[in-house]
Amino acid sequence: MIRILTFILILGTVASCKKGENDPLISLKTRKGRLTGEWKMTFAEYSTNDTSYTYDGSVLTEKKAEDAQVNLKAEIDYSFDKSGRYIINTRTTYPVDYFGSGTPELTQVYLEEGIWNFTGGGGDTKTKSQILLLPDRIEKSVAGISNIDITVFENPINGRIYNLDMLKDKSMRWKYESTENSPSMVTKKMGTFEFEKQ
Repeated sequence: MIRILTFILILGTVASCKKGENDPLISLKTRKGRLTGEWKMTFAEYSTNDTSYTYDGSVLTEKKAEDAQVNLKAEIDYSFDKSGRYIINTRTTYPVDYFGSGTPELTQVYLEEGIWNFTGGGGDTKTKSQILLLPDRIEKSVAGISNIDITVFENPINGRIYNLDMLKDKSMRWKYESTENSPSMVTKKMGTFEFEKQ
């Protein structure tokens, strides 16, 4: 009888550690241990107001409400370390005439560095079921052009929160939905990102 009660207690404890809806039932690594490392985005589907995007791991397809669909070559990589730092590195190649008639093909490099932390635990969300990305440095450049636009945030206050729908050892999925209000407009964003560990 004691063995059965011990088994039920252990099973209940393990099941309560499952934070994301699609997390593994049992994992020998902590959530931080599973998240730490290099990740490649393999799929994305998201929208900002009337513009939608899909990504298959190499091509980002942009579709604005009334415009033709545009396919952009893209590489999107994320890195998380145990100390709470992250890096997002994105390379996007825009085709000829994308920015106006006569503009050449351009590759934009976007590098974001900042602080990450698990969050959640308020209301209906479980503890560590969300991730906060708080950028403190953003660098934008165009390959072949010497100008680099660097923004450094001394006291970062504008972060992004994603729901960790799935966090396995080699794959993860994020979901999000937000509305941003400003004096000039309302911006609605929603989407899903999927990653594979490198």
